[in-house]
Amino acid sequence: MMRSSGSSVFSRSSAASTSLPNTAICCPARIWTAIAMLRVRGKPKSGRRVHTFKSAGPCIVGADWSWRDVKAHIREYGAELAGPAATQMKHGIASGGVFFETVVPGE
Repeated sequence: MMRSSGSSVFSRSSAASTSLPNTAICCPARIWTAIAMLRVRGKPKSGRRVHTFKSAGPCIVGADWSWRDVKAHIREYGAELAGPAATQMKHGIASGGVFFETVVPGE
């Protein structure tokens, strides 16, 4: 099933089965804590978006997901704090093989 946002290039079924050795996942996070850490862009009426990335073999594929799709995905798959590599890339929350852009404190 493709994301309803139309701009995503990966599906929910493939998101849960991906192994990401370069961006190891660190530890579980509470769902609302994870959602609070996300960097949300856009305005409510024009559509809030969250940037994501996913490992696709030797490269990384990025996409913007709608705020609604992000919350549904995290509720379905749970959330974890990402490892140091993904966190340095400002994508500190992982869920089902997808890494979500997070707010960096002090930025």
